[in-house]
Amino acid sequence: MKRRSLSMMLAVGLALSVFVGALAIGSAQEEELPAGGTGAYFPWVPYAADLDGMGPFYGAVTVQNLESDAHDLYFFAGVGESDQAYGDPYVVGNVQGDASVTVNASDLGVSEPGAPVRVHSVPNGVGISWDSDENEFIGLPEDDDNNNGDDNSFLGLGDVLGNVAGTVKNVSPMPSESARTSAAHVTVDGYSGLTEEQVAFDEDTHMLPIVQTNDGWNTEIKIASFAGENDPNPGTSYTITFYESGGQGSAGPSSGSYSEQIKGGEVHTIDITDIAGIDEGWVGNAFITSNAPVGAVAERFKAEDEMLLTNVSRPVLTDDNGFNQVQDIAYAPLVFQQYNNWNTGISVANLDDTQSNTVTITYFTPGGSQVGSDQLTIPPRGMEFVFTAGDQDLGLGDGHIGAAIVSGTTALQAAVDQVKYLGDAEDTGDAMSYLTNHQAFDGEVADNPDMLALPLVQKGNPATGLGDTTGVQFFNPNPQFNTVFDVTFYDPTGNPVAPTLDEEITVNLSAHQGFTLYTHNYSEMPAGFQGSLIVDVHEGNVSAVSNNVNYETGADGAVVFNLIEVFDND
Repeated sequence: MKRRSLSMMLAVGLALSVFVGALAIGSAQEEELPAGGTGAYFPWVPYAADLDGMGPFYGAVTVQNLESDAHDLYFFAGVGESDQAYGDPYVVGNVQGDASVTVNASDLGVSEPGAPVRVHSVPNGVGISWDSDENEFIGLPEDDDNNNGDDNSFLGLGDVLGNVAGTVKNVSPMPSESARTSAAHVTVDGYSGLTEEQVAFDEDTHMLPIVQTNDGWNTEIKIASFAGENDPNPGTSYTITFYESGGQGSAGPSSGSYSEQIKGGEVHTIDITDIAGIDEGWVGNAFITSNAPVGAVAERFKAEDEMLLTNVSRPVLTDDNGFNQVQDIAYAPLVFQQYNNWNTGISVANLDDTQSNTVTITYFTPGGSQVGSDQLTIPPRGMEFVFTAGDQDLGLGDGHIGAAIVSGTTALQAAVDQVKYLGDAEDTGDAMSYLTNHQAFDGEVADNPDMLALPLVQKGNPATGLGDTTGVQFFNPNPQFNTVFDVTFYDPTGNPVAPTLDEEITVNLSAHQGFTLYTHNYSEMPAGFQGSLIVDVHEGNVSAVSNNVNYETGADGAVVFNLIEVFDND
């Protein structure tokens, strides 16, 4: 197949839309991970859910088959009652390689107000199927030690299950048609599903970098158990501990905590204003401990402006001795300062529970030049934040668009908020948030993912700039070496489409450079397109973010999706 080589393209078409997202986090010790992407886990898929008068919200789940051959996709919605953690699956059969499928919460049988959903991929035509009476897969290979017929947790099914990537798009006040929004919708948000390694790590701590009750914002945490009925801990205790920004972190008293029992397939909602010790004006983070596979989302909402931000939890990785693994460098591929009225806030959490973290946030132009920096000192398990439009002189200047590297003296995680409070009536009051990602460099060559996947790619109407529209911003985080990758667009059936019908888009970025991919810039792609894309990484590392924006919606039409990292550790 021929390739179309493109030199660096920067910030083209951003006047119509902006875009933010993030890669799922890869461990700093990649060799300890299984192949990424197996299964997609959604802690929260709403069905007629309310957020303090906002809503009702409805979810649409999109899943892409990352294998080259056809697979059957099994969607399991949590029920959390009786002895069956997840109900009988909704099955989409014979999904071709690279193809994507979108199903609404109603299709999945999600009960009001919402539920966790897990998605698994089984090779088509190999005799494996779901037995509703026994509540298990049957036809599994007898010689696979990782598989046993009475385990419906699906965690550790070895080589049977295929790789998938998934997103959920949550909209109000009515369901969307195949994750499409219109002027009839008011608020839009969502997130990318957790991968198996993010749910099933041999870790008991997960965290959310920012939760808040200040400036009209409030936060609800949705925590879900992905344990099955035959898991060792089908019913388990969890504890959420909150640490305030500007406080002492774990070196002092926490702001509050919440403990409860949760069964497999259940989801619990915690309004943080109900926690003793958390008052109006509070900003901080949340650490979640549990001895069963769990996931969580923090929904931060501003009801008066109908704005919504969603962050998904990440595991706190530790080594065999219980010490934090090195996660002391993180990447934010897209940062704004007064760019078409968009500004950026970065919230940094110290993952270490004993050591303070000296953090530097370094900002770069799309061409790779360093332009400014922030410094923070964060106590153990504490958090601090910066705002690019604040009083500090970052050297960015109004109209800045670029990237940032967040580095510390110990492990960290950061959330990057993008907010637009000002502007024309149709594009005011948008908000979105993504998590930074971590990748490690080993000498001259980075430990890089083999593939990045974005299951939901859309193009609106280029004549008006309205309609669901995707943009992706790429950033080479390596300070010395180039990164080379190919991008291919696919239609829902898994066939390449223009502008990559005959040749991929090949990108070569030098140190700290950026690249903008924006669907409105490709005239060959028809208006109203919906599909997916795959990034094949050939050299080095790449950090990427993706926004899906529709200014036609009544209030906040911006959502961020993580590109899913896939490693091949064979």
